[in-house]
Amino acid sequence: WLPYNLASAFAFPIALVAWHRYVITGEVRAFGPVGVTARYLWRLWMLGVMLSLLGKLVAANSPDLARVLGMTDKHLVSELLYWSVFALGIYRGSAFALVFPAVAMGDRDFTGADSLRLTKPRGNSFPLGFVVSLLPFGAFWWVGMEMVRRAGVTGPSSPLPEYALWLLPIAAMFAALASCATYLSRIYMARLTP
Repeated sequence: WLPYNLASAFAFPIALVAWHRYVITGEVRAFGPVGVTARYLWRLWMLGVMLSLLGKLVAANSPDLARVLGMTDKHLVSELLYWSVFALGIYRGSAFALVFPAVAMGDRDFTGADSLRLTKPRGNSFPLGFVVSLLPFGAFWWVGMEMVRRAGVTGPSSPLPEYALWLLPIAAMFAALASCATYLSRIYMARLTP
């Protein structure tokens, strides 16, 4: 998990800032400005931490819920609760997601309230579009992660080096995030054109 977590923590935000800037301005750079990338990274990390903590807090009640539902598999109930809260957080929280292309462009005046003001009139079409932009590649990511997890072929007997096993899920995760970043960037751009 270490290679994947390191790539997620640093490489994705760095690449996503450059991707937003490319979609919005056509600028081709390997990296965005350092300060902009640091602000983007901070917001992305805080979003992930908040969603994860919220999911864990709700999932902590899984033994009680499993008992009420008459289920014996508390782990399954815990996983279902965690991922349900995580998915709901992504769906409802998407209304604030336009801050990401704004941060990537260095727009310090654009806030979560501005994002909400622009996305609210779109009703459910915005969060649905947000989720749909993630789904295809997100599914590939999940399949890739499951393949790596189930393969269990790391170490000296492995036919492939460990890093090669992580290439599929990392590539799929970047594709999911780039697809979503493109969606957000296009909507952020629409506010700039009269």
